[in-house]
Amino acid sequence: MTFSNGLKVLSAITFLVLSLSLISALSLSPSSQTITLGNNQTSFTIGNNMNDTDSVSILLTSPPGFIYNINPSTFDLNVSQSKTVSVSLTSLPSSLSFGEYGSRLTATGTSSSTNATITFVKSFCKAGSIGENLSISRIDINSDGSDDLEWRPLDQIEIKVKVENNGDDDVREVNVEIGLYDSEGRNKIGDVDFDSTDEETIDLGTINNGDDDTATFTFMMPADLDEGNYKLVAKAYSDKTGESKECTDTSSDLDNDFYQPIDVVKESDSGKFIAFDNIVLSPERATCGDSVTLSTDVWNIGDEDQDQVKVNLKNTELGLDQSFEIKNDLNQGDNQQVSFTFQMPQNARDKTYVLGLSSDYDYKNGNYREHSDDQKEVSLQVIGCAVAPTPGTTKLASIDASLDSDAIAGKEMDITIEVTNLDSKSNTFSISLIGLDWAVVESISPRTLTLDAGETGEVSLRLTIDEATSKENSFTIQAKSANKTDTREISVDVQEAKSSFSLPQLFQGNAVMWAIIIINVVLVILIIVVAVRIARRD
Repeated sequence: MTFSNGLKVLSAITFLVLSLSLISALSLSPSSQTITLGNNQTSFTIGNNMNDTDSVSILLTSPPGFIYNINPSTFDLNVSQSKTVSVSLTSLPSSLSFGEYGSRLTATGTSSSTNATITFVKSFCKAGSIGENLSISRIDINSDGSDDLEWRPLDQIEIKVKVENNGDDDVREVNVEIGLYDSEGRNKIGDVDFDSTDEETIDLGTINNGDDDTATFTFMMPADLDEGNYKLVAKAYSDKTGESKECTDTSSDLDNDFYQPIDVVKESDSGKFIAFDNIVLSPERATCGDSVTLSTDVWNIGDEDQDQVKVNLKNTELGLDQSFEIKNDLNQGDNQQVSFTFQMPQNARDKTYVLGLSSDYDYKNGNYREHSDDQKEVSLQVIGCAVAPTPGTTKLASIDASLDSDAIAGKEMDITIEVTNLDSKSNTFSISLIGLDWAVVESISPRTLTLDAGETGEVSLRLTIDEATSKENSFTIQAKSANKTDTREISVDVQEAKSSFSLPQLFQGNAVMWAIIIINVVLVILIIVVAVRIARRD
């Protein structure tokens, strides 16, 4: 026998042995099953591919606290016979967190064994997905960052959950809820900053059979949330019948059916380590001469601590160039509020100015070695700074005023100013006063009015009149909008302050004084009577 012929024979023998071993093995199908609280039973089929009857035993290895019932657990299988084994979950650990828990099912015969897996899913529905009406047909996840599924600090996230009622009955009080689980099974959705008061649960009301509705969640990722792998989940349930009777938490839009993997990461781009949020301008609309305050929260969203950070606010047109240094450390996830105050120039124009916020950081040996790549732009609308129109031009506003209290020297006086928009379109008017050298302005609110065509708005004015003011006085009300200024002169007759002295006030509560006065009056009357009688005798 040649070497090649021997090799062929050996190969044939090997193939025959492998074939016989395959034929003689036990079979188990399916190779894996998934169960939940709502559907906690499953089954497997065991087949005998041997030439002889085989005795089979079933063993299930599971995590601590998981107890399964297997029926039957031991049995004999004749040649080419199969047996269905049912498996039901009877007990769970008391404190089971969200996630997947695997168990191993082993079928062992006389000369072979085979395996399958059972995965228990602790999903978002408390009792597992249950009921025949509700389904989540679509989930859209959008981020204003660079990746919809990789979230960075201060990213704005929008999640839309579409719920359908595919059943025969209307479902009342349908609630949609989302969650965000970390690697340890803890729901961290309460740590994000929701834009609405609904937060992680939205009530859609009743969804009739055949109809659908969508819940929209919007929130900002916090800067101090730990990096790691998270699971985004959603569920829809009836708060009327109860979550244990009607709840769904799976969707084909999710990568894992019952959750979507999300990566939470810190900002690694050194030019984006410092971010600004919660920016507030006061006033929101300014006019020439106003004192404007800008406040902002300064966040370290990067993956490095900062010993010192300088925040800059600039606008070339307004001659604005201010800085504020944070010197008490700004570590990863930390924030600090910073405020700037500046005066609007008298020569500013009516327009929207863009203020630029930027930062310097990575402070070493007296120098900042990093600067933010992009500045945060903040829009400031300036109105009422334009020159008054020439005589004869069309008026934009009609101005009237009424006194709500008496005008008395040395006292406060309240005036209501009414401004009517005479234009065919909406306009914003800035209210100012001229010629008030005889009184002090205590308050004027609001300073600006945005009025639709034909609309009238009110401004409350409170003055304190000088004690030595003359009787006849006047002042001018200005309503400025765009490049036009309308005015109205108001005349005020001021009354002299009444004396606070009076006899009743002088003697009020003084019985002795009143007694002396009465006695003196009686004595005077007696003297007069005596004098008259003496005169008559004479």
